[in-house]
Amino acid sequence: MKKIGLIYNFGPHYRSGIFKAMDQEENFDFFFGDRGYGVQEHVKKLDYTILKNFKSKLENFTIIKPFYLQKGVLKLLLKDYKQYIVSTEYFCISTWLFLIIAKIFNKKVYLWSHGWYGNEGLLKTIVKFIFFKLSSGVFLYGEHAKTLMINNGFNKKYLHVIYNSLDTKKQFDYRSNCIETNIFIEKFNNLDPVLCFIGRIHKQKKIEQIIYAIKELRDNGKNFNLLIIGDGAQKETLEIICKDIGIDKQCWFYGETYNEDEISNLIYNSSLCISPGNVGLTAIHSMNYGTPVLTHSDFADQGPEFESVVPFETGNFFKKDDISDLAMKVDNWFNNGYDRNLIRKQCFQRVDDCYNINYQLKIINDVLDN
Repeated sequence: MKKIGLIYNFGPHYRSGIFKAMDQEENFDFFFGDRGYGVQEHVKKLDYTILKNFKSKLENFTIIKPFYLQKGVLKLLLKDYKQYIVSTEYFCISTWLFLIIAKIFNKKVYLWSHGWYGNEGLLKTIVKFIFFKLSSGVFLYGEHAKTLMINNGFNKKYLHVIYNSLDTKKQFDYRSNCIETNIFIEKFNNLDPVLCFIGRIHKQKKIEQIIYAIKELRDNGKNFNLLIIGDGAQKETLEIICKDIGIDKQCWFYGETYNEDEISNLIYNSSLCISPGNVGLTAIHSMNYGTPVLTHSDFADQGPEFESVVPFETGNFFKKDDISDLAMKVDNWFNNGYDRNLIRKQCFQRVDDCYNINYQLKIINDVLDN
């Protein structure tokens, strides 16, 4: 059985599902960086020891921010791997060297990456073009990136869309046990729709926009509740805002939890998930439990998971940073007379079609086998 070396700059906890599935196939060996950089700096780290084919931890160390190296990664080219999957950024100098030397050794390296966003300037476009051209192919999170890369001169046969996923097997099990409950009626003492957010509470997520939109809606005689699942540096600031504008009774700061049983039932019983900043895996988490997603429409400043949002089926989009448009889109969503059970099914189907581990693994294996 051929072995593939999988090298990650950092192993985040939210990737545990796909890594465990790859681990069960016995043909992937894992090498992970010891710490995250940039947006991954505060992300919960995977317990690498749960993977029986985890081989070693690579030391990440900074050169000059944002540039860094992975100590020991070049030695992996001397091992008996013909193919590698590498997930690092072009800020990682050792990845550039790895890609160049792999060509000399006649070994194939596939990059697992966001690819293009659509906000690249000239210099970044040139750098990224060279970086990705050094690889044997790219596994991408979405069709949007693929289209942008084709428009920038890449051959589509080297671009493989595998989307993204959470721990599908575990979440499918929790989904099957979800039921409608009175949890929000008991908490808020009303029957108003519940908007929710799940994720880290920090500035980039722009959660205050939801709060101000709820205030605007209330001023127009339309009441909504807000559930915020998560913790972070901006929590206290948001609590103060809620109190100052008089909607603190409508807001529930649930706190941080990794208990999927709790999370599944909270999301399942919510009416609409809102992500005013870039949406990321929040969209997949929410849709897996049947709740549609509202996020902004500036796709160049979005996570690739925005593609899971199908207007009027699995959610909708509003104008970025426009609180009045956000409030209007919330109001419109609940005035459309949608069938909640139908929306749930459409959200389930979106995840089941392609945003899951089985789909990802099939594409990866098909590419490597061919």
